[in-house]
Amino acid sequence: NPASDQTFIHLQADQAGPVSLDLLNDQGIRVGQKVYQTNAGELSISWELGSLPSGLYLLRISQNGKSLVRKIVKE
Repeated sequence: NPASDQTFIHLQADQAGPVSLDLLNDQGIRVGQKVYQTNAGELSISWELGSLPSGLYLLRISQNGKSLVRKIVKE
C-alpha cells in the first residue's frame, strides 16, 4: 500500500463459505463489492482501482459474521 491501478488482497479463511469484500470511500459510501465462495485456506484477490479517484479507501472483509477493515491508499 499505496496502490495505483490495482491492489492485491491475501486472506486466510478459517472456514469454507462466502467472503464479502466492500470497498468504501472516505465518506463511508460503498464504491465496490465482491463476494467469493471459498474453501478454508488462502485466498488471493486482485482488485482493479483504475476508475477510482486518488484518495483513502477502506476495505471491509466479512465472513461468518466477523469483519475486519483495512486501509487502502490509491495514488
